[in-house]
Amino acid sequence: MSVEVVLATVIGVVALVVLVGVARRRPDRVQSLRREFIKLMRLGPAQGQAHLTERLDALMANKPGHSLEWYLQWLVDDLRRSKR
Repeated sequence: MSVEVVLATVIGVVALVVLVGVARRRPDRVQSLRREFIKLMRLGPAQGQAHLTERLDALMANKPGHSLEWYLQWLVDDLRRSKR
């Protein structure tokens, strides 16, 4: 094989490993933010999830175009600010 083919293969494998690592971390971050929101609200799991869904829907309507992680981080930060 030529050096270019080997180099392209190595670069492709490295890029794939990096992308898989990023994709795996994102759901963990989303779940962590969901748990933190419910904990800060001091509600039970069912009530907290229902309240979170309502707040997410309202925020998504007011500020469209962001990722779920961004919305959750905004809500958690908003709760932290209000608890000061």
